[in-house]
Amino acid sequence: MSNDSFNDDFDDGRAAKPGMSTGVKVLIGVLVGGGILGLLCCGGLIYLGKQAADGFKVVETPAEVDELTKEIIQIDIPEQFTGKMGMKFNFIVFTMEMAVYEGVSSDSQLMIIQTTQPGAVSSEEQMEEIKRQMEQQGQSGEFDQQELKDAETETKSLTVRGQPVDFQFTTGMGEDGETTIHQISGAFPSGEGLVILMIQMPDEDYNEEEIVKMIESIQ
Repeated sequence: MSNDSFNDDFDDGRAAKPGMSTGVKVLIGVLVGGGILGLLCCGGLIYLGKQAADGFKVVETPAEVDELTKEIIQIDIPEQFTGKMGMKFNFIVFTMEMAVYEGVSSDSQLMIIQTTQPGAVSSEEQMEEIKRQMEQQGQSGEFDQQELKDAETETKSLTVRGQPVDFQFTTGMGEDGETTIHQISGAFPSGEGLVILMIQMPDEDYNEEEIVKMIESIQ
């Protein structure tokens, strides 16, 4: 994935092309959820395409993903996770950084996202919008965030930077109807923005104690 692939997704402000990158789709979803795109008319969309391309950067090597993560938070990530991709986006008053890690299998994923969006919707709404975008990419084979069946969710209060933060621990059946999947998500303020953590792991790779330790290592 390269910056050119992002530029190609916008054609002078016209609608994004089918097959555009997952990162672009997630960004558009979050921008719509935050109401930013709703403020733009057709002429504004042309400006959007040009500004978005200029403010977008993608990293692909594990070392680059690790460096990007350090810009967002300090966290002790288990060795089973390897940096897969990352991106930085800066558009007018909206910024977004995202680091994606993959575990032993493609179903094991860790996403660390930071957004800054003045007047943004609540952290819960932003997180749900990102989840929805990830699930849509999973259905099209571009991302493996799954929509779970017969899911059960438990809220657990964990300590992040000395403060209690609620995380949702969800367990359900994966889309293959055979694999038990665990998904953990939570959000907390950081500087002028919001940090969102999203984790997905099949039961065979899942160690809740290790995941809790990772989350509570955040500085």
